Amino acid sequence: LKLVYPAKPDSSVLVWRLEGKTASGAALASMPYLGAKLPVDTIKKIRDWITQGAPETVTAVKSGTWGNVKRLFR
Repeated sequence: LKLVYPAKPDSSVLVWRLEGKTASGAALASMPYLGAKLPVDTIKKIRDWITQGAPETVTAVKSGTWGNVKRLFR
């Protein structure tokens, strides 16, 4: 399985891990493993990015918010 299937957030393992469940609703260990679950709005931004085709440019995230998203993963 790939971590990200562009334009298919429900098929992307990254989304499954962030939400703690598979597309069918089966429970799954969530990420971050030892940290607090990411805020719903952050997971939505990641889902939106994947829906947009997972482009490798920062235009998929509003200007000024990319740094905030990156800080969540440090």
